[in-house]
Amino acid sequence: MVELGRRGTGQPVRPIGIEFERSGPSTDLHDTFFGCPIRFGALRNRITLASADLDRAFTDYNPELLQMLTPALSEAKQYLEVGSSFADQVQAVAGGPCEQG
Repeated sequence: MVELGRRGTGQPVRPIGIEFERSGPSTDLHDTFFGCPIRFGALRNRITLASADLDRAFTDYNPELLQMLTPALSEAKQYLEVGSSFADQVQAVAGGPCEQG
């Protein structure tokens, strides 16, 4: 996803943080590639991006890529919208239960 953002926008996209469930390698190649600290052995896989990076527009249109991504994105959108409360949507995105207060 990070490389897709970098190539698509033509801008540097640098995550704020990345977490992987799996154990880490003995090298720092991941830290170098992503440009942020990587946490291994986390409870879930997660990437945190700055909102400015998410707001960047892609520089061109790729119909083949759009055709590949549309079904998965539509399914994810439908999953979030159908019969779910805001708390359910946050939980789906966060990958775990959330407290309501």
